[in-house]
Amino acid sequence: MLKSLYVHFPYCKHLCNYCDFYKHKLTESSQIDTYLELMDVQVRELVKLNDFHGESFDLLDTLYIGGGTPSLLKPDKMKQLLDNFSKVGLSLNSNYEFTIEIDPGTFNLEELEAWKELGVNRFSLGVQAYNEKYLRLLDRRHDLSEVTLSLEYLSKTKSNFSVDLIIGTPESEARDLIQEIEQLSDFSPSHFSVYILSTRLNYPLKEKLPDEEKIRDDYLEVSRQLEKLGFHHYEVSNFAKTETMESVHNKKYWDYESVAAVGPNATGTICKPDKVFRYQWKSLSGGFQTEEVKGESLILEKLFLALRRSKSFNLQSILGMNISQQYLKTKVENWHQLGYVEPGSDLENLKITPLGFLMNDSMLGDLMDII
Repeated sequence: MLKSLYVHFPYCKHLCNYCDFYKHKLTESSQIDTYLELMDVQVRELVKLNDFHGESFDLLDTLYIGGGTPSLLKPDKMKQLLDNFSKVGLSLNSNYEFTIEIDPGTFNLEELEAWKELGVNRFSLGVQAYNEKYLRLLDRRHDLSEVTLSLEYLSKTKSNFSVDLIIGTPESEARDLIQEIEQLSDFSPSHFSVYILSTRLNYPLKEKLPDEEKIRDDYLEVSRQLEKLGFHHYEVSNFAKTETMESVHNKKYWDYESVAAVGPNATGTICKPDKVFRYQWKSLSGGFQTEEVKGESLILEKLFLALRRSKSFNLQSILGMNISQQYLKTKVENWHQLGYVEPGSDLENLKITPLGFLMNDSMLGDLMDII
């Protein structure tokens, strides 16, 4: 049974120069009406797709609207979207998580309250930097005063919200990330997502990006500071105040669970014990492309996901019992010496450190020759 749905909203007021997510600039209201019509088509196609694979929707544990800038989908339009979903039987369970991504400067207090009345109970605020200089370097269109006002809205309404930050920015040598985190924590977010800047090939400020050593030092410093402030580093980029404040929706992906999806370019999965059926919607029309992942490719995918989490996992179980235990023990011992895994980790109970999160590609490479 499918219990999670991702919805992609592809419009932004401004297209930031580093971003390579699928998006378009919103220039007129008719684009949103066209989008809602497309969602009506795609969700009906989705029901047929699920049925073909012997799947159906249960009451949803999680609903996540990402983008783009979903806060441009105003409450009346969001209600229309949710009404279309309900027509095909999609509804939330009694203990759901409903997240939308929001950007500073794109919503007001009344809209925030209206989204909550529609069932939204978690917000992801795209701050990216709490410093005017770095907002400009990141080509963000909101300024520091708009960030602060959005944070005040969320804090005043006692909303459950996450803050997005980007590190590895141009000219990062002078950036005081610790100060930014301390200032942001004063607004009582329940969660931080901290991403290393990933840029497109022709990024205009490529020459001003920091080297790998600086990025590593900043990442580990941010991890230590957030841990000091009471946030648990539970995934490569994610920190939560408590286990109940972790992103339930995103954990579905990392824990190898099926997640349905609609929206331009959105990708959904149907996970079986021995294979994954993955589909990606076309840009601005109905229809989708598909692929099936199984065999060695599936082992690699499961291993990649496990290495992203702080919770312990059974390495031998993922790789299969026919893999030499002595070989794996040698690898794990090497990871101990490098600081990639927590003390006491073994084949059945492997726990990754923050440094290991940074080096998970290297750890995956260590195992490539035996998969």
